[in-house]
Amino acid sequence: MKKSKGFTLIELLGVIIVISILLLITIPIIGNIVQKAREGAFIDSAYGLMKAAEYEVVGQILDGTSTKEMKFTYPESENKLNARGEKPDAGEIIVNEEGNIALALWSDKVGKCAVKDYEEAVIRYDEYITKKEDCKIGTTKEEEMHRKLKRYNSRYNNIAKKVLNFKTPNEIVNNYQFN
Repeated sequence: MKKSKGFTLIELLGVIIVISILLLITIPIIGNIVQKAREGAFIDSAYGLMKAAEYEVVGQILDGTSTKEMKFTYPESENKLNARGEKPDAGEIIVNEEGNIALALWSDKVGKCAVKDYEEAVIRYDEYITKKEDCKIGTTKEEEMHRKLKRYNSRYNNIAKKVLNFKTPNEIVNNYQFN
């Protein structure tokens, strides 16, 4: 009987299974790395647009055509600001009279809204904004949730005052007599 050279079917199946397991492990990791790179690139683009807005304001001040507040809306202002990187799919940048900048920019590729308020120093993602239509300057979802929580707490305190004849839930604990 002649001994054949080659691999058996079991050996080939074993190799295919090992390769499949390795792919199942590495593909999500690579996908996560790509997503993080996209997010970082879009934040960098937002910083570039912010700088371009500053230069545009300075240019208008030097030309004597400056207005009190400048607003750049995307996608309408896409060619107005000269900046490198990916342009946002939606959003706006506002430079106020003092030269402070607020922005809210949406990227379809990233699926997030990059925000910066006038008093903030860094651009960040607002994780609570999940739709392009909600990506606007002003009230961020985080601030909105904080206000709702405050309203809820004040309603709770009012109910406690009326029902239990105490001023706040803390007073309930303080006025409770331990026997």
